[in-house]
Amino acid sequence: SDCPATDERGFPRPQPAGSSSCDAGAYETTVGRQVPPAVTSVSPSSGPVGGGTPITITGSGFFDPTVLIGQGDGAGKTALAALVTSVSPTSITALTPPGTRPGRFYLYVSDTTGTSTPDNSATFSYLAPVVSSLSPSSGPLTGGTSVTITGEYFTPGAVAYVGQGGGKTIPAATAYVSPTELTAVTGPATRAGRFFFYVAEDKVADRPSPASLFTYEAPVVSGLGTTTSGPLAGGTSITIDGSAFGYGPVTVLIGQGSGLNTAVQASVRTTSPGEITALTGAATRPGTFDVYVVVDGVASRGTSAASFTYTG
Repeated sequence: SDCPATDERGFPRPQPAGSSSCDAGAYETTVGRQVPPAVTSVSPSSGPVGGGTPITITGSGFFDPTVLIGQGDGAGKTALAALVTSVSPTSITALTPPGTRPGRFYLYVSDTTGTSTPDNSATFSYLAPVVSSLSPSSGPLTGGTSVTITGEYFTPGAVAYVGQGGGKTIPAATAYVSPTELTAVTGPATRAGRFFFYVAEDKVADRPSPASLFTYEAPVVSGLGTTTSGPLAGGTSITIDGSAFGYGPVTVLIGQGSGLNTAVQASVRTTSPGEITALTGAATRPGTFDVYVVVDGVASRGTSAASFTYTG
């Protein structure tokens, strides 16, 4: 009788040329196929360690397969199972799972007849994220700087951090844009300085490089507005110009001759990254003194360009 060209599993059913007859029963079970699956290529053969790369596996003998990506121990317990999305006897499409570490690993196809043999044509490389640039590459200690991170091998699960030295890091609120771009908002820092910006995929971080350096800036006072003097009793409204003030809590101090040790505190009214308005506090003596801005415990340096005179 007439036979379909393939059996129930999708494998070609041999038929003599010009004949509509075949031995249907001989090809409806695995009895006729005891050879394990074989993999001849994987495309693409690399992707981010965060997983989610669509791959096409070419080979033969695929039927109800499991796709495994090794992690250094063959197809054993450490191998990771990919999500199979379609199967034919010679082709499989799948999504890679998150890797445990970067590197090149064998890819295996397994079913009831056995597991494919490891081969250099059947590998998949997990790639750690790479940061190539930050924009901007600096911001105030208070955090809140929106940074565009450009690089490679980013996935929706990527998380950004900013170092603080000694193995300490500060998380940044991260949003996925594309495999080559993330945005992140810096968190408040514990100290000023230049630190590496890290991107981690499934706990695997990029290698630090000069391109991934971010500077938490100490506040800088560049000058005062038009009012630069006032009575000892305080209450004078002053405007402080500078940078890296941030949007968070700041403290304004006016020296009394011994730097910050004897400085009096002003009452802050408004704050922006480049300008603060405040009311001077009561002084202990007349004179001309430096004005300081303190952000997260870090004070600006005194400068003659930003001094206030208490009049007796």
